[in-house]
Amino acid sequence: MKTLFKNPIPLLLITAFAVTLALPFLPRPIIAHAQMLTYKATQFTTTNVLQAATTYIVAANSIDITKDRGIGLTASLTPGAVTNVATLNFHVSPDGTNWAWSTPHVLTLNLTSVGTNYVLATNLGPAVLNNFKSIRLYSIVTANTNLLTNSVWWSQRY
Repeated sequence: MKTLFKNPIPLLLITAFAVTLALPFLPRPIIAHAQMLTYKATQFTTTNVLQAATTYIVAANSIDITKDRGIGLTASLTPGAVTNVATLNFHVSPDGTNWAWSTPHVLTLNLTSVGTNYVLATNLGPAVLNNFKSIRLYSIVTANTNLLTNSVWWSQRY
C-alpha cells in the first residue's frame, strides 16, 4: 500500500475506474428549463364601425400596467372610403381614476386604399409606462371616411 502513495497514478486509475462503474447508479441531473412567458391580450372596447369624419371617444376598459413590463398595441383598420389619416389616442393614469388630458401615446395610420386591412403595431416599453397604473384608448380620430371597421388590441407578457 505504501508504494501506491509514492506514485499517485495507479490510485487515480483505480478511482476513475470505480467512479465509471458507479455512474449508472447515481441519480440523473435535473435538466434546467427556461420559464415560459405567457401573454395576456385583450381588445379595447370600440364600436366596430365609425361613420363620416369624426372623433370617436372611446374612453373605455382601461387596462392595468404591470411594473417593469411594456405593452404591445395593435390596431386593425379597414376604411370604407379613402380617409388619409386615422389617429388613435391613448391616455395614461397614475391611479386609474385621474386621466391625463394630454395624449402621450399616439398611433397614426394613413389609410389610402378602400377595403384594405391596415394593421399597425407598436411596443410601449417599461421605461415610458412604469410610473402609471393604467392606460386606455381614449379616442379614434378620422379625417374623411364614410366607414371604418376597426379593432384595437393590447398585449403584455407576464
